[in-house]
Amino acid sequence: MSLKTEEEKEIAKPWLETPIDFKKVKQHAGRFFAIFSDNDDVVPLDNREMFEQRLGVKTILEHKKGHFSGSDGVNELSSVLESILNIVR
Repeated sequence: MSLKTEEEKEIAKPWLETPIDFKKVKQHAGRFFAIFSDNDDVVPLDNREMFEQRLGVKTILEHKKGHFSGSDGVNELSSVLESILNIVR
């Protein structure tokens, strides 16, 4: 799902170019998690380490899930449900 069309690039631009204020994120989120795929062609896997270090969050690495879209064949993701249930317990 690499960004091919101008429309895709324009939609992704704020996500890719806006720096994350990690201090603010930590202030507004009590508990959270991040899920990455080892073959996501939009979100670099390097972001996983950054999230772990700067936010102290647990990250989950899924294998061959692409960018987690239906076009990547991902229609459900049990790790999301499991992670949410762990937070609310």
